[in-house]
Amino acid sequence: MQEDTKFSLYYTPLCGYCTMVRRTIARLGIEDQIELRDANQSEHGEALFAARGRHTVPVLRIEEEGKDEWMPESRDIMRYLETRFGDGQPPRGGGGGGGFFDRLQMPVTIGMWLLFGAGLIFSNAQQPLWFAAMALGALRAISRAWATHGLVHVGIAGLFVLGAGAIFARWQLGVDLPWWWAVYLFAGVLFAAGLALRLRARREQSPA
Repeated sequence: MQEDTKFSLYYTPLCGYCTMVRRTIARLGIEDQIELRDANQSEHGEALFAARGRHTVPVLRIEEEGKDEWMPESRDIMRYLETRFGDGQPPRGGGGGGGFFDRLQMPVTIGMWLLFGAGLIFSNAQQPLWFAAMALGALRAISRAWATHGLVHVGIAGLFVLGAGAIFARWQLGVDLPWWWAVYLFAGVLFAAGLALRLRARREQSPA
């Protein structure tokens, strides 16, 4: 029975895909039925690694009728939750449930890298090719940011937009914009934020 089942969601605060799952949990009104376990805390991170051999999140742990299932992939988790607690329909409007933008992710990614590669081969057309690649990357990143509402994806989308603008400025206006410094800054901020969250999680786990 449902009340005999124990659910645990392994997540990290900066993970956009984890945010998608948590939004689904909130929308279904089942926050009191699913325990949230921050994988930055050593106890939960070690349990996750012991079960799956990796630390990737989100993962939904389902303990039911003597069985212990660890379900990865945000899309599968949300589909499972919708089927069990909702109307069985995947979330719409950027919920990661296999919609139009999800189907475009792979071809857009392939097209982006093909354009980058072509820019290396055809140096006389490098700037327009790389601008097109960055524009595709921005489209992909914006769709992910829209779906996850995650700060990391929003930051990545901003970098792609900035990069596309900088390449366009060099191509059409002959103006060099040092946009790579924004990449370094973003990487530093992301590293610092991740480290701070891990340290906070460990402090919260430690006995007073």
